[in-house]
Formats: sequence, structure tokens, C-alpha cells
Amino acid sequence: MAVLFAVWEVFDHLFLLHEKDKYVLHRIYLVRGILGASLTTFAALTVLSRQRERSEQTVRSSRDFLENILTSTVDAIVTIDENNVVETWNRGAEEIFGWEAGEMIGQTLDPILPDDLRSAGEAAWIEAQVREHGFLRSFETRRLRRDGRTLIVDITATTLTDDSGAYIGRSAIIRDITQTKALQAQLIRTERLAAVGEMAAAIAHEVKNPLAGIGGAMTIIKESFPPEDPKRQVSDEILLQIKRLDDVVKDLLQFAKPQTPQRRPIPLRAYLTQILEVIGESPVLQDVPVDLAAVPADLEIDVDESMMREVLLNLLLNAGQAIGPEGHIAIAARAEREEDILEIRDDGPGIPPEQRQQIFRPFFTTKAKGTGLGLPICKKIVESHDGTLEVVCPPEGGAVFRIRLPRRDELT
Repeated sequence: MAVLFAVWEVFDHLFLLHEKDKYVLHRIYLVRGILGASLTTFAALTVLSRQRERSEQTVRSSRDFLENILTSTVDAIVTIDENNVVETWNRGAEEIFGWEAGEMIGQTLDPILPDDLRSAGEAAWIEAQVREHGFLRSFETRRLRRDGRTLIVDITATTLTDDSGAYIGRSAIIRDITQTKALQAQLIRTERLAAVGEMAAAIAHEVKNPLAGIGGAMTIIKESFPPEDPKRQVSDEILLQIKRLDDVVKDLLQFAKPQTPQRRPIPLRAYLTQILEVIGESPVLQDVPVDLAAVPADLEIDVDESMMREVLLNLLLNAGQAIGPEGHIAIAARAEREEDILEIRDDGPGIPPEQRQQIFRPFFTTKAKGTGLGLPICKKIVESHDGTLEVVCPPEGGAVFRIRLPRRDELT
């Protein structure tokens, strides 16, 4: 372009030199006219080329921006063609389902469909809904991770068409709502338990005093019978059942009432030693060794002494009931960065998998004389300390009840 303008300037100079020679001027005008048309055409082509470059750059930027959104979103974004074959599988889909894009593209969605939903034809139903209505919004269902874990997901699918409007597939945004649903269920359970607790407390208050009166009257009636009278044995059985009812009422009141722990630092090993001295005379733990070797002598926990004693007594008695005559109980503790961990381990038969989630539910018990409130009360006490109580059954057998408590420096 610069060269052409330089040539143009040369012709201007020649025009000044030969302005009186008509023949030369005619040739100069002819050549300069051709040159001018060339300059105009070249300039127009240059402008169009630059506009095209800017348009292509804009398209590339928009495409890169959209690809970045699709790639980085935490939700699964998938496209499926008209033959139900996966065409795109973003990073969110990889994270949620555990399958890499290279493993899923070109395949059907069968690897993530539970067997019962595949047999019921759910995928075909989703496709039919999208074809008929153009979309399917917030459809809640189940899907499988690569490791076999079941997920609860929310699916929004939209039809894909070509320029003529013909169906060529569908796109789907899939959100993992498993944790959200679990939290919702936990909230519902908590609200129900709160209502049950209030009702139980009211009933317990109404029952407690009459029950004490019945027990006192039955004791007087029993004493009126001669020692050899069979009615004394019947009276003893009635008094035993009254005591069981009284225990249930006490547990109900304790479970229902609000609990606010008064925390203070307690040397854990000395605290456990004191508890074992008290409980050691119990028939369940009388001859059972309890190992404290894995409890550091200098470890302190920040708890309500009375409330946490009840938790430990309950867990130790449960462990003693679970083990055989040659059984063994070990207590271990350790301090981690943000929490103190206390574990009570027994070498009994363990807890079946189907019971591990139920043992902390009120009134669930496998004991003939249990109220089913011991472990729920323990869990409630630990949670009032901002901690957690869980049970683990190692492959080698036995059960481990693990208490996690925030460290004292985390509470300040």
C-alpha cells in the first residue's frame, strides 16, 4: 500500500515537469487513472480484510467464552444425539459421575442409569417429553456414579434442532442434589423429633407422679402379705415393671429437655479413670479389662463434666454387654488440628449394617429390656457440644464408637 502511494507521488511530480507536453500528459493521466483505481480497490479490500479479521476474532472470543462456561461449571452439561448417543460430556459430568469424557462420548447413558429405571424405560420417556414439549424442566430422579453410589439428580433437558427444525437430539443440565435432599430429610426428622420430644415431655410429666403413687401403694400392699404368700412374688413383678416405666419416663424427660453444656477443660485420662472406678462394680464390666494406654496423659477436652460422663457410661455399658466373657475394651484418644477424637472400641460381634443408621433413632433397640433412648441421648449430648457421634465396624470385627469434639482453641 505504501509503495503504491509513493508511485502516485512520482506521477504528480512528472505531471509538474511535463505540464506543457500534451502527449506526455495524456499518458500520465492514463497511467495515474489506472493507478488510482488500483489504490481504491486495494484500500477497500484492506478494510474488508480487517473487518473480517475482527469478526473472526469476535467469533473466536465468544466461542472460547462459551466453551469456558460449559467446561468449568459444576453441573453436568451433556448433549445426546437422536440415537441417544452422548456427543459432549463436560468437566462437571466427569466430577459428578466419575466417567471421563473420552469414556462416555460415543456411548449411551446406560452406565449411569440404575437397572430398575433402565428396565422401566425412563430414558425413552425423557426423550419423548423433550420431543413433544421441547423441554423437560427440573425432573428429579436417580443416577449412578462409577463407584456404584446412587445419586439424586435434577435434570433439565432441551430439544436440539437443525436449520429446518428437525429433531437432532437434546441437551441436558444435570445437578447433583443428593446432599441437599439429605439435609432436607434431616431437617424434617429434626422437626418431627422436636414435636415428639415436646409431646413426650408433656406425657412424661403427666405419668411420673401417678406412677410414683402406684409404686408406693404397691409397696404397701406387698408388705401386707405374709413372706410365704405367692402374692408377694406377683407384687415384686409389678414393682419391677413400675420401675421400668419410671426409667422410660426419666429417659423421655432427659431426651426432650433442652441441654446447654457448661464446658470446662478436663484432663481426659484422669476423667476416664474416675468413671471406670465408678462403673467397675457393674456386673456387666466387673471382670472386663479396659485399656487406656492410647489416651495421652496430657490431653484435655472441653466438655460439660456431668453430661459427658453420662455419654461415656452409656457407651462403656453397651460395649460390656456386646462382648463375651473373654472380651476386651480399649479407649483411644488423639488431638488433631481442629478437633479432639475419642474412641471406645470393643471386640464383640459388631453391629449389622442395616442397624448402624437406626441405633441413634429414638426407641430403636435390640435389647429385651432397653428403652431405645440411650444412644439417642448420647448423640444429642455430643451434638450439644458441637460434636459428632458415629459408629464404625472394622473388617476385623467389633465396634468403634467415635466422638469428635471441637478443640478448645476452636471454640474461642
